[in-house]
Amino acid sequence: MSCSASTPGPHAYDRALMNALAPDDPDSPEPTRERRRRRTRSAARADSGVTSVLRHLKIRPSALWFAKSGAAADRALDAAVNAGFNVREARSAALALQRLRDESILVLITDHQELAELARAQRPELSVLLIGNASEDLRMFVSLLRAIRRIANLEAKVEKALDQCRMLSTVDQLTRVANRRFFDRQFQREIDRAVRTRRPLSLIMCDVDRFKDINDRFGHPAGDQVLRAFATSLSSIMRKGQDWIARVGGEEFAIVLSETGPAEAAQVAERARLGVRSIQLQCLPPASRLTASFGVCGLDVVPKGAPDIQIRMLRAADTALYRSKHRGRDCVSSARDRPERAPAEGGR
Repeated sequence: MSCSASTPGPHAYDRALMNALAPDDPDSPEPTRERRRRRTRSAARADSGVTSVLRHLKIRPSALWFAKSGAAADRALDAAVNAGFNVREARSAALALQRLRDESILVLITDHQELAELARAQRPELSVLLIGNASEDLRMFVSLLRAIRRIANLEAKVEKALDQCRMLSTVDQLTRVANRRFFDRQFQREIDRAVRTRRPLSLIMCDVDRFKDINDRFGHPAGDQVLRAFATSLSSIMRKGQDWIARVGGEEFAIVLSETGPAEAAQVAERARLGVRSIQLQCLPPASRLTASFGVCGLDVVPKGAPDIQIRMLRAADTALYRSKHRGRDCVSSARDRPERAPAEGGR
């Protein structure tokens, strides 16, 4: 882990831990409890570095403490708290073993030899700090925190890389909505949930009218701006945390409306259509109004055990979308509608 000028180096971490674990001066007239409080306040002001690193990484490793009252036990407890551990106290050896079984605890701090052996047998990966010889305890604890720093740093890097991979694998990089891969997986989950809860489910397919003409006349950068504005407009009318949008083709998008029947889905599509008409982009001349066509497929109840529901809903919504194109574009068609007039000339 690289250290900036304002961040203490590894030796500073260890010196801070040494101070936290330093034995009390028997000749000092200051009471033991007050000396503990003074050391804690001093450590907080100095910011030992370990605490800041763990706080920056949003990691607070858990430690379990079970020991008799005493100076060595108190120093170990103080050091664990000052180093950024979330210390939990067990009131008995049996309760300590149970918590080690049930909770994600990284370190056991104890002066109970039998408990330490049972804990190691139960959790071989557990780090056990057996309070005894002060110098050995100190070296062991410092080594443990060095390892935690390395592990925390690696975990943070791995988690960041995983987050980036998850985003890249499920988000369309141009429009920042879900991509086709996410749609194929998540839409099936929505169907399964609708079957389980016996709630309605609707799918809207839509695309920008004459998008090929926009690309040909104004260039692909203008087409990209149109797609981003289109996705933003669609997102603005969705219910947060319930409805979602995915880009499933070049200029084609899918809107999934959970717990929404066909009639309500058609109303949502009409609001989306009107919203697209209000889009104004500098890359397009004022006379060029952006429009989109919509196809709706909704089910009041998703039938249980029916084969290929996802494919059938997708096909029905896509057929309704093409019906909107045949009706002259810039309109909404339901899967149950019929064509009203002959197909319009030109591209989609």
